[in-house]
Amino acid sequence: GLGGSLVKEKSLSASDCASVSVFNVGVSTLLYVAIFFAAPYIERFYALEGLMTITRVLSLTFIIGAFGLVPRCMLVRELKFKQIGLLSVFSVVVASVLAILAALAGWRAYSLVVYQLVNTAISTIGAMAMSRYLFSVRFRSSDLKRHLSFGVLTTLANVVDIVYDNILIIITGKIATVSQVGYMSQSKKIQEVSTNGIATSVNNVAFPLLTKHRDEREK
Repeated sequence: GLGGSLVKEKSLSASDCASVSVFNVGVSTLLYVAIFFAAPYIERFYALEGLMTITRVLSLTFIIGAFGLVPRCMLVRELKFKQIGLLSVFSVVVASVLAILAALAGWRAYSLVVYQLVNTAISTIGAMAMSRYLFSVRFRSSDLKRHLSFGVLTTLANVVDIVYDNILIIITGKIATVSQVGYMSQSKKIQEVSTNGIATSVNNVAFPLLTKHRDEREK
C-alpha cells in the first residue's frame, strides 16, 4: 500500500522515500523475527523434518525485498517498464540456473530457497542501481502518516486476497503429501499465469498514468 502511495504523489521528497523505506524494513524485520520463532511450530504442524531451518532461511527474502520497495516505485513513477522487465528476466534466469545447479548438487528443497533468495537479491540490487536510490535512515512520522492514510486500505485488501489465495494450499499441506501439495501449487500457478499476467501488466501501467491526471476530473 505504501508503494502505491509513493507512485501517486505529484512530487517526492527524500524524506518521503526514507520514511517509507525505514518503516517497510522495520515491519519486514519484525515479520522475520516472528516467523523465526514460529518456525519450530510450523515444522511440528506439518511434521516435516528440516522445515524449521528452511522457513528461517527462506524468510530472509522479507528483509532483502524490503530494501527494494522504494527503488521499484521510483522506476514505476518514471514509467521505466523496459528496465523493470529486463531486470526481472535477468534475475529469474540467474536464479533459475543457480537453483538447477543446486538441485543437481543434491541440495534438494534448498535449491528452491536458493532461487527465491537470489531472485529477490538481484531484483533489489538492480532496482537500487537503476533508480540510483540509496537507503537512508532519515525518518519523519508526518510523512509516514500521510502515506499510511492511503496505503492502509490497499494493504488490508492485499492481505485478505493473499490469505484467500493460499488458504487451500496451507490446509492441503497438512492433510496431503508434500509432492501432492507441490503439484497442486504449480498447477495453480500455470492456471493463473495468463490472467494474472494480463491484469498485472494493465494495472502496473494504468496506475501511474492515471494518477498523473487525478486533478483533471473530466479526463
